[in-house]
Amino acid sequence: MRRLVLYLVAACLGGILLVLFGLAVLFDLFTMLAELEHLGQGSYGVAQMLFYILLTTPRLLYELMPTAGLIGTLVALGGLASRGELVAMRAAGVSHWQISASVVTGAGLLFIVAWGVGEWLAPLSETYAQEVKSSARGRSLAVGGRLWVRDGNSFVNVGGVDPDGMPRQLQIYRVDDDRRLSSVTQAKGGRLERGVWTLQQLRRTSLSADQAVVHRAPAETWETGLSPDLFRTAVLDPQRMSAVALHRYSGYLEDNGLAAGTYRLALWGKLLQPVNAIVMVVLALPLVFGLQRMTNTPQRLFVGVLLGLGFHIVNQSVGYMALAYEAPLAVMLLPTLVVGGVALQRLRKLF
Repeated sequence: MRRLVLYLVAACLGGILLVLFGLAVLFDLFTMLAELEHLGQGSYGVAQMLFYILLTTPRLLYELMPTAGLIGTLVALGGLASRGELVAMRAAGVSHWQISASVVTGAGLLFIVAWGVGEWLAPLSETYAQEVKSSARGRSLAVGGRLWVRDGNSFVNVGGVDPDGMPRQLQIYRVDDDRRLSSVTQAKGGRLERGVWTLQQLRRTSLSADQAVVHRAPAETWETGLSPDLFRTAVLDPQRMSAVALHRYSGYLEDNGLAAGTYRLALWGKLLQPVNAIVMVVLALPLVFGLQRMTNTPQRLFVGVLLGLGFHIVNQSVGYMALAYEAPLAVMLLPTLVVGGVALQRLRKLF
């Protein structure tokens, strides 16, 4: 029995890894086509583009796990069914539940490793990929004033962030205790050296009831609690951050009275990713056992692609609903619970 379990685990892992590799190559190809328009900007050439794609692949592998789990399980068990191996196992006294438990165990081991990749390796490689691309193109990580951070009574607008986390093109709006604008500071950039921030080439306009006083300086100390890590985090897409970074940054936003819904949504999505992958594997089981006469592999793949794509679209739509109704966890759990419940119910009826 132990040898049979290992055989099923190996077959499941082989199917999922094969599909995962194929999907990763396909999506990397799409990324390469999108990156072709940036070739020639600065020193961004073919070598830099391929290196960038390689660095973004760990995140892609993690995001594709649910779809690969569904299609890979269909491929692996479908192959066993088409060769009559599942029938032979059943004739030898192995129950459907034992087969299912072996498959889920094998997939679960793979998803644990994938979660580690998505939580530690992918965010690091993704950050480095953005730094490599931005440095090669001669640009900062953020573009054109879309980044806002809060520092006490100051609201900081950042035009760009260097790979080392140093902000560029700063505009600092300071308000008094009555929420009235007291000063506006513009600076070319900020540097952190030996724990002290310095604003470079600044222009400050101090406002009072009857006048505005302009002050210029080549450099001036900036008293702030902001850090380079915060700036680097703020310019990353929430989907490309680790769960720990999402938790910390969303906490910072909430503590400062800023909207944190997008980051909370990404956090719950990150935490639910392994659960969704297991649910997809469980969903594949009744499809294989209930459609054992379907020996055509392309038919199984077609069914798997449709279900995986449908689940992904529903998850994305529900995510936007969760953001709108400010109930991310409760709403995002709904597709997982529904699909998981349907899969388990189908398994009970078949077995």
